[in-house]
Amino acid sequence: MNSATPQPLRPAARIAHLPLAIILLMGILTLHGALPGVSVPTLGQANWMLGFAASMAQNGLWSVYASHFGGPAPAPIAFGLAGAWPTAVILRLGVTPEDAFSVMYAAWLSVAFYGAYWVARYYRVSPSLALLAASVWLSLPMVWWHSQYSTLALGFALLPAYHGVVLSVISAQHQTRASRWCCYLLYLITVTISVFMDGYTFMMFACGASFLLLSHLFHSRADWCSEAIRLLPIHSVVFVLAYLLFSRYIGQSHFEAAPLEFFRGWGMDLTYLLRPSAGVNWLWDALKVSQVRTPEDHFGDASVWDTTFLLPLIIVAAFGAYAAQRMQTQWLGWCAIALFGFYMALGPSLKVNDTRPDVMQGQPSVMAAVHTTMPTGSALISSHLPGFNNMRAAYRWAALGALGAWALMLPLLARHQKRRYYWLVGLAGVLIISHLPNATRWEQTRQYRAAIADIRQTLVPTLARDLSPGEQVFFIPYRNDFLINFIAPQLGIYAYNIGGDKNLALARRHWPQPLRELAMYEWPEAPGRALTAMLRHPQIDTLVVPYHDMLWAAHIWPAETTLKPYLKSRVTALKEVEALSVIERNDYAIIRLASASLATKAAQ
Repeated sequence: MNSATPQPLRPAARIAHLPLAIILLMGILTLHGALPGVSVPTLGQANWMLGFAASMAQNGLWSVYASHFGGPAPAPIAFGLAGAWPTAVILRLGVTPEDAFSVMYAAWLSVAFYGAYWVARYYRVSPSLALLAASVWLSLPMVWWHSQYSTLALGFALLPAYHGVVLSVISAQHQTRASRWCCYLLYLITVTISVFMDGYTFMMFACGASFLLLSHLFHSRADWCSEAIRLLPIHSVVFVLAYLLFSRYIGQSHFEAAPLEFFRGWGMDLTYLLRPSAGVNWLWDALKVSQVRTPEDHFGDASVWDTTFLLPLIIVAAFGAYAAQRMQTQWLGWCAIALFGFYMALGPSLKVNDTRPDVMQGQPSVMAAVHTTMPTGSALISSHLPGFNNMRAAYRWAALGALGAWALMLPLLARHQKRRYYWLVGLAGVLIISHLPNATRWEQTRQYRAAIADIRQTLVPTLARDLSPGEQVFFIPYRNDFLINFIAPQLGIYAYNIGGDKNLALARRHWPQPLRELAMYEWPEAPGRALTAMLRHPQIDTLVVPYHDMLWAAHIWPAETTLKPYLKSRVTALKEVEALSVIERNDYAIIRLASASLATKAAQ
């Protein structure tokens, strides 16, 4: 793989390949469900992020904090600011929330598509094959399946683009001083975007970029010292600066590390890599070679086994690695990226078709060492190295492995494109087809858009009858309340609740004392006295008792009022408390101080 930058295309060539680029990109947007006015890639995470975006939009163009939930302190978004802030800008233009999310998503996918295309062109792959190679990457289940985690999927999609910037920094050696510093600035911007897009892919970017730089130094021979002096300080500075910016924004330098049992449970079983799971890809289901896997039998959750089947790409990468040996430079870096990514994806222990013992049925998805085949040796990394010890869903490292495998496909395309062009087109087509989801995926993304619109048009107006803009509200009992993110800015209220476990932990530090004393999921003991004390606090105006589970209602809408049987009798009993005023509705109840108690609070 030579390291020369791609030759610029003549205007006529650009125009000739534009229709193919548009067709393939539209196919990718359709696959991901990112078609404004038609579909939305996900539901729960879209509701969660749209809340941040709506609050930022109301707070001003340059606001990067939410104020309508997670109060009383301004709430930073734990991950995905690179998605939330552009969405806020789109909302300020008058676009509906459901379409604003899709516009943002489509824009980043377009950047990812171009970035992957650019990397393929960097290695002298012809324009049409480079477009197909970009489509291969963005059609991987590792990318599109994770759209339900919003910007995690965008981080995966952008991995080739991120590393393309590293290649441009490497190849800036012989450019003018001004051009080199433009590349370095672009590197800083890209790394900053990556850390504010998603923490997992930021760590993958740091590792992948390091491997590419080390590979370049290895092949630089006589110039390795001068290249090390040029590249390594820049590389270190941009990642440290980006991390410091994120730490300052989030308000802390790190999150609590997960135990090794979690890393084991969420590590990739080797059989997941080699055999597809049923219900994911239509081709393998049609050929009846996929395997049914369920949470009752396997550790982790569906994301671990539904996304990590990469055998076809690995086979092609093996042929590409052979072709790369004759084209020199940086193939070693991509091999290292692939091997390291797949190695870390295994987690601390090797699993080979390992399933839950009968005694663990229904228990959390963690895995003790005694249930594994053998240790892999990565426990030391996952336990002690900063950043690595927060990547508890170990299987996600397979995205870095897939990146290396995808890049190793490029020398195969470049080497044989003149003699076996149509054969390579067919190969890329087979890879894309083998990754496509079942047809239900399309209808699902359309339903997501309808659900967000329905929440906005039904639940929000219903709550608006009883809640006024500016009220300080607490939804009780509190949970990981994803849906409150979405509805609070729509209502203009200031809620203490917030969705996201990391965001909840950050918010609870600043809650009024009566709220901090309340346990998660719990209805207070002696509720009459406890709720009265809460409402007499000067920072709490109203309590809302939702009969929807505000976590799962954000993910599955319309939602049943599953909490009503448990909470309705408790709410009814509060009517006997003289200090409280209770309003009961079908979907929720409103609790405030009675008039006399309210007057006393105001006097205080």
